[in-house]
Amino acid sequence: MEHYETPRQQYLALRKPQAKPYKLTDRDSMYLYVSIKATKKRKFVYRLDNKACTYTFGRFPDLSLHDAREL
Repeated sequence: MEHYETPRQQYLALRKPQAKPYKLTDRDSMYLYVSIKATKKRKFVYRLDNKACTYTFGRFPDLSLHDAREL
């Protein structure tokens, strides 16, 4: 069994792909995107010139939520 630093990391690691991609939201406009191929990426939503934009920080679990917030 793998070791996780927090219960939240364990929860995210155990999320399985579904028929469609989905998001697991967090605070401060950040979320974890889970693709149909089980790729998990940390993303941030922001507005620029009144248009919604996204920025990808990195893959989970390579980049922790704490590290993504520091960027």
